Amino acid sequence: MRFHNHATTRLAAMAAIMFSLFAQGVSYGQNSDDAVAARVANVTSRFDGPDWKVRGDAFYALFEIIVPGGLLGTRGPIKPGMDAFFKAHPETKSQIAVDLSHLLQRENDVLHNANDLPEDFGQYHGDLVRAVAALNDPAATDALLGAIATGNMAARGLAAQPGASLDRVIAMLNSVDVGERIGASNTLGHLLDSRLDAAQRARAKAGLLRAAKDPHFAVRESAVPGLAKMSDPDVRALLAEIAAKDSYRTPDGKYRVRDAARRAIAQH
Repeated sequence: MRFHNHATTRLAAMAAIMFSLFAQGVSYGQNSDDAVAARVANVTSRFDGPDWKVRGDAFYALFEIIVPGGLLGTRGPIKPGMDAFFKAHPETKSQIAVDLSHLLQRENDVLHNANDLPEDFGQYHGDLVRAVAALNDPAATDALLGAIATGNMAARGLAAQPGASLDRVIAMLNSVDVGERIGASNTLGHLLDSRLDAAQRARAKAGLLRAAKDPHFAVRESAVPGLAKMSDPDVRALLAEIAAKDSYRTPDGKYRVRDAARRAIAQH
């Protein structure tokens, strides 16, 4: 159980949600599409609640329906379980994608605007990003862009939809927020693993070249893994220049960005 501080409360809340489904006559023994759709709609209606804890309970209850054992009981990738559910119940996919994407946008706002959030919220938000990224749906682009600073899950979700995300990710290199610029640079590296056409690859490359010259050392460092995936002579020359000349030095005297570039050159 990942919500260590409030595990009992969360289990009770989820049990209450499940009980309400029975009370409305929606049996878990029913296999019809209508019954499944009704269960899903009942749970996702709680996404509109004013309290993020209520919304979080509803989110985990939804995945008790979608993935065997629920999200908290799934340690590996959740996409296979989601894909199997949507294959069995295709009528639910578009609405679940919209509902989860809207939920993530709402929680992104909570994350960006609150000064002090408990650990439980971070765990919930991370699981929500994980779920939305696994949708592999263009409808999730806005929500994942709002979570771009949170790490690789959002980056991989955006990279799975290059047509919808590429130019918007590049635009985020203009953000005043360093975390968002790092996320954009990291995502461009993941996009290079996608099936980009020549024009898309050229735009992703230009974005990474730009990130490699960002004023902030962490943005420059985040561009290195993506640059290392390219064998273009100008890219290799830039990596060599970074390895020799990047100016950032840690308080203990290490040239962190230079070292990252040297490792990347050695590995590729």
